[in-house]
Amino acid sequence: MFYPKLEIWADLQLRRQAATRIFFALGLGFGSNIAYSSYNPNNNCHRDAFTISPINFLTSVLATLVVYAVFGFRAKNKAVKCVVSAVETTL
Repeated sequence: MFYPKLEIWADLQLRRQAATRIFFALGLGFGSNIAYSSYNPNNNCHRDAFTISPINFLTSVLATLVVYAVFGFRAKNKAVKCVVSAVETTL
């Protein structure tokens, strides 16, 4: 996650998947933009959009770190169990 492969960034399919992910993530925050604009007497939609976008980004990064940590932990535990089982059956 922190050491990306720069050569695959030019792939069009990767760009499409990234755009889909961005639209999906921003779609979840779009309702709060509408709520802010309709109930806010100042109606400063630009400020609200610039506030929600970094919050959305940070939430996505945090969720990604948590999911990768949990998947990595589970994969390591399963791999260790598999190795132990294989060693026990050969003895």
